Amino acid sequence: EYVPLYLYVLPGDRSISLNWLADSTLLPGLDHYEIVVSQGAGASPPNEGPSPIDAGNATNFTLTGLTNDASYTITIRARNGSNSLIASSNTVTVFPTDDLLYLPLVIK
Repeated sequence: EYVPLYLYVLPGDRSISLNWLADSTLLPGLDHYEIVVSQGAGASPPNEGPSPIDAGNATNFTLTGLTNDASYTITIRARNGSNSLIASSNTVTVFPTDDLLYLPLVIK
């Protein structure tokens, strides 16, 4: 399925790193991106402010101050100069975590 904005995320300790790719057809009318975040039960809202969060023209952003092992649902929206919606990304649900995965190193 084609989406003009593709969002991918990386959970971290009390944080989520967001990156998104925009189709080049969006760029001429683009004024800014906004991050729409909803949190599950018991989850703290992001330190960056209430949803939607203005991300300016950046295509990456980090949400901080989150609750580990709680759910956050995130969508990116592109807006033009009149603040009209141009496009929305795929929606991603992610859980920040302080669990690290270490893989063994085998040397022969």
